[in-house]
Amino acid sequence: MSLGCAENWTLRRRLLELHPRAPVAWTVLGLFAVVLTLVHLFRNGTNISHSDLWLDEASTYMVAQYPLETVLWLPTEFHSQPSLYYIMLHYWSMVSSEPAVLRGLSWLLCLLLVYFVLLAVNQLSIVTRVVFCVLFIFHPFTLYLSQELRPYALGALLAFVSSVLLLQAGRTAAPWRLVCVYGLSAALMAHSLAFNAWTIAVHGGYVVYLFGSRVRQRGVDTAYRQTRLLALVFGLVAIAYLPYLLLVPGAAADLSSTWGDRIGPVLALEPYQRAFTFLLAEPWSPLPLALIIYAVVRDRTRASIFWLILIIGQIPFVEIMLHDQRLAYPRYWAPVYPALLLMVAIGVQYLSVRKAKGLQATLMGCLVLSAVWLVPGFVAFLRQPLPATGWRTLAAAISRVEGKKAIFFRTGFYGQMLAYPARHDASLVILSGGYPPPAGLNAGAAGAKRLRAAFVKEKVQALAGETRCFFHADDQRTRRRRWARDRSFSRVFVPLMAELGYEKVFELRSGTVEDQFHDAYYVRGYCRPR
Repeated sequence: MSLGCAENWTLRRRLLELHPRAPVAWTVLGLFAVVLTLVHLFRNGTNISHSDLWLDEASTYMVAQYPLETVLWLPTEFHSQPSLYYIMLHYWSMVSSEPAVLRGLSWLLCLLLVYFVLLAVNQLSIVTRVVFCVLFIFHPFTLYLSQELRPYALGALLAFVSSVLLLQAGRTAAPWRLVCVYGLSAALMAHSLAFNAWTIAVHGGYVVYLFGSRVRQRGVDTAYRQTRLLALVFGLVAIAYLPYLLLVPGAAADLSSTWGDRIGPVLALEPYQRAFTFLLAEPWSPLPLALIIYAVVRDRTRASIFWLILIIGQIPFVEIMLHDQRLAYPRYWAPVYPALLLMVAIGVQYLSVRKAKGLQATLMGCLVLSAVWLVPGFVAFLRQPLPATGWRTLAAAISRVEGKKAIFFRTGFYGQMLAYPARHDASLVILSGGYPPPAGLNAGAAGAKRLRAAFVKEKVQALAGETRCFFHADDQRTRRRRWARDRSFSRVFVPLMAELGYEKVFELRSGTVEDQFHDAYYVRGYCRPR
């Protein structure tokens, strides 16, 4: 059995493995799709709204609320990310701004990957595609991708889709429509996630390899005719990618200045061990790793080599781009995560019997049992009210204070985290460092990452005439450290409140201090007596 990209597998041929009659085969495939959708919903949709939008999620939402012409460039300047996900979120959030709906966009993108595997990854049998989908749905990383309001699910989906289409478009007799569809998917992939840059580079290398191998086998003229459309399409993708590269702030200069320090860690074994241990779901990682090795040994085609280069190269790419290994979070490996599961599925396919009649029924039975097993947890999630998490508690407490209000945040990003749960409070102005939230969220900025005493004084004096209450927020994680003492509060804010006749009437601190991006604040409020 060959799984190589040279063999012209089609969905119609694969459906014959399910049943010789097409209507029956399509019915079985549809049943698999329905059951997989339910399992994905019950597994990765449970508790999707029961946590606060953390820093990156809250700022992603706020950036997406700017006018569309601003959303086209602000994500690159603010998050160093392309704008596609933010544009999608800009329109998606018009349906609702509730956490379940916002995060549901990422959940839906993961579901689209499941459907793509079922319908388009023709190098896998239908049964093995279902195995792939089961591995994907139950992997802990998919749970993260499905419930994170960030572009990682989109990046993983488009990187995998465009790579599969590239292998299909690289066939000698590939229709021009397929090549154009690949170009569209690759252009979208290039503008979905910053860490898809390695995938783009591998695609370019693969096009060059195709041309070179055809020159060697058939001569320059034939190779040119067979490769020119694919090369032209990829060239257009590369040109479309250039504006993003030009907008990324200071990336090239930063790379050149620390190149020697960045290249050292990627020569060690530790980054690769850390990545594969996570992506292959420790403690079970030895088994899928063995299946990958078995797939490489059995399937010695250019497709397998392509997937291996894509997977392994992403690890040093992330290490080099971030330099600091503490920042090399697993989410940055998302573009190659489906490719890794594909290699595991290929290993499973070589181990399985090709026409095992009982395997289809066994898989369907296991999926139905899994869905039934997950239903009680999902139903309990639907019946539970939203928990009183830290930032929701603070937003609710401040909203109960009558009159116009303003709150200062000593550390800039904490203002972003309050802006989302307080988005419906039109009487609240948030003043903090860094970028402001959109004007619709009534925010201002200190122009720096931390409050400056002069800024606090200027804003209090400017707003005192129409503002009944002022709040000042500190973060508990750093407030006791000598370097992080908040002089703007003790030397400026408190004396100004006394001078203007405001009295302390409010004090609230979070119940727990998890880390710098979650429940860690201490808020004091001063109001003018009525």
